[in-house]
Amino acid sequence: MIRLIIRERHKRVESGSNRTDVYARHGMPCNRCGATILREKFMNRSSHYCPVCQRKR
Repeated sequence: MIRLIIRERHKRVESGSNRTDVYARHGMPCNRCGATILREKFMNRSSHYCPVCQRKR
């Protein structure tokens, strides 16, 4: 039973969206729309995002 639960959870993680679609791809085209990936620096950290696909808050 536990193996089944672990296997199903692993499938869900694999089939979900990849959270690293834009990480470290500054200046490269977005996989989804082709726009250039941008990097924004903040307090010794960087955030990579697609200006077209990323939702504004």
